[in-house]
Amino acid sequence: MPDLMKREFDVLAPNGSKYLAWSLDAKILLAIKDLFRTIKPKDDKDKYTPAEQVVALHILRHHLSTTLKNEYMTERNTKVLWTHCMNALRK
Repeated sequence: MPDLMKREFDVLAPNGSKYLAWSLDAKILLAIKDLFRTIKPKDDKDKYTPAEQVVALHILRHHLSTTLKNEYMTERNTKVLWTHCMNALRK
């Protein structure tokens, strides 16, 4: 089944290839949508709404390979998902 929504950049492969480009593209897109703080809060006072969390999570998951989507299916926290991808896949 083809994707119904257009992707703004390539998906992150399960082996982490092109992680650097993916992470930069994700950061730029989240910043454009004023959602960067969902993955990198400036401090403890830098809060976001549950709706912003869901939109940011959707953006990140939309740009993960099917394998990674399945692996992180139950993750509901954008910062945790981002941190895990960063630690596990950057090479």
